[in-house]
Amino acid sequence: MLDYCKSRSIGLFAHYCKDNSIPYSVVVYVKELANYFGEIVVYTNERKLDMNPFEGDSRIMLQMVKNEGYDFGMFYKFFHSIDVDKYDQIACVNDSNLLLKPLDCIHELQQDWTLDFWGIIDSYEKPRFSTHDENYHIQSHFIVFNRKAISELKNYFHTIDINYFLKETDPITLRRKVINYWEIGVSQYLIQKGMISATLMDSKELSEKYSILLRKNMTFKLAEEMLQNGYPVLKRKVVAEQKRIELFFSTDKWLKKIIVEQFDLSFQLTPIVEELKSLRSAYQKQSLQRLISKIKRKLKIDRLQLLFSSFNFRRSRSGASKLLFKANGIGTLPSAIRNSLSIIFNQTK
Repeated sequence: MLDYCKSRSIGLFAHYCKDNSIPYSVVVYVKELANYFGEIVVYTNERKLDMNPFEGDSRIMLQMVKNEGYDFGMFYKFFHSIDVDKYDQIACVNDSNLLLKPLDCIHELQQDWTLDFWGIIDSYEKPRFSTHDENYHIQSHFIVFNRKAISELKNYFHTIDINYFLKETDPITLRRKVINYWEIGVSQYLIQKGMISATLMDSKELSEKYSILLRKNMTFKLAEEMLQNGYPVLKRKVVAEQKRIELFFSTDKWLKKIIVEQFDLSFQLTPIVEELKSLRSAYQKQSLQRLISKIKRKLKIDRLQLLFSSFNFRRSRSGASKLLFKANGIGTLPSAIRNSLSIIFNQTK
């Protein structure tokens, strides 16, 4: 990387966490970013922290901000808090990914001043709520704006009523707004202004190589394949949701093949593995709670007693309950969950 790139560059790392600490995986990602950008500012939601893991590192500044507008809200505040004219590169990175490899893969992109904005992966995915005719965009979890794009960003932000995002309290609605107006919207705006872009991974090439529909999100569909081809990050949601990640906790096959083999950083791996296990466990519990809530609303049962935990299920012998599941469209649920729900329905008869 060029010293010039570092001296005239700054990056925001947008982070949210309920705990009174900064996760180790976030510390790893931020410290690696600091090797490629002159300044890194970490915005995290307001809370009392046990410690600042970046204390003493002059490259990194940690700031608490009100949690509103997701990563777009944070970047908007950050952009308007700095003298953007001082910089030739401004990066926006968020914590939705785990960094597994050094970021030297971005070296060529960072030095290519023919580009106006760039990132590590693009997408042709069109959400059903999109208001755009064209939906090509650079995924916003890692996007960098060079000088010309920085100037256009000022204009783009003038077209946006930021309170439309900051005041939104419904998480689903907010997520859709951010995707539509920030992730897709900013890429489309810059492209229409004649800005030139590029990405480390090309979704069209991946689609053709692996026979995946272009409109799919490659970071989910090809997570393993992309890592094997030099992609440096893994979506946290892949860890939480993908069925194949269950191998991670049973035989460790997925862990050994992907995490251990692909991890190539001078940081400890064990704390990251423990975070992944906790992430998966929390997602399982949340998913089960959402499922029960949905069934309770659908069947209008007000006093269900949840007699099981996410990992300790009892068997049910109630054929009637199983028929009830099928009648309500949930006959395809995993057997452990069906059996546990059977217990609940039996107890409420």
